Amino acid sequence: MSKLQISLYATIIVIFSGTISLFILKAPRMLEPRRELYINNASSLFNDSNFEEGLFSLKKAEFIKKDDKTNLLHGMYSFQREDYASAIQYLDNLSSKDAIYWSGTSYLKLFRVDKAAPKFEKLIKIEDNESHRENLLQAYLLDGKLDKAVNFSIESNKIYKNNSLFARVMNFFTLSSVNIQKQANFYLENANWLLQNNYYKAAINMSNKALILFPQYRDAYLIKGDAELSSDNNDFSIKSFNKAIEIDPAYYFSYLKLAEALQKSGDIQGKEDALEKARIFGYQD
Repeated sequence: MSKLQISLYATIIVIFSGTISLFILKAPRMLEPRRELYINNASSLFNDSNFEEGLFSLKKAEFIKKDDKTNLLHGMYSFQREDYASAIQYLDNLSSKDAIYWSGTSYLKLFRVDKAAPKFEKLIKIEDNESHRENLLQAYLLDGKLDKAVNFSIESNKIYKNNSLFARVMNFFTLSSVNIQKQANFYLENANWLLQNNYYKAAINMSNKALILFPQYRDAYLIKGDAELSSDNNDFSIKSFNKAIEIDPAYYFSYLKLAEALQKSGDIQGKEDALEKARIFGYQD
């Protein structure tokens, strides 16, 4: 091969390499309109609940470039598919209102209230609305922070006067009567409401307030035990149900709840014994 040919090939290689490098540098900018089209299409499809086609379009956008826009959409997709852990991975470090909302809600779904509360506290500073406040209140209740929940509800009720949740919680400790039994009953009603709405830690704490006033309160132990059982604290629930039985040995419902807790803990013989005692005191299968 002559020196001229070698020189010519070298020149071609340099030009080709430069052209490729220039294309690589310009490619993202050249493809940005197409990427935006994929992102908009994915968003539209997600809004129409067409998740699989939307994901396909989103992946094409991600192939060109991943950024906050694609991460937000992917996080929202994961949330809609109830994959909350994955949603958090995409959303947690984003700063937009939508990202904070969906990551906070994902933490709520996972009962990671220690992570959810700061998200909604931050969101309220950015945009104070009723929905954000309701979510923050739920985080406080799920975490069992009754005093904080009450104070926050009083504050929120001044802004959103027709909100039944704020009104309900702000009156947790409001009772004009000084009669201890009535106060204990009032706390127990609130504990039962919390239990029915799946705020288990708060239900336990409210039951404890009733028991401080009235230590021999059978129904307070039953609600406390139910909340502990729903929280998978089986040993604590068994102790609570046994305490209810100790206070009133002839109430068959206490034995039924004990049987439920024993079955969940794997004590099948104990469960059968509890059911037999329930039958003795009037329970009919």
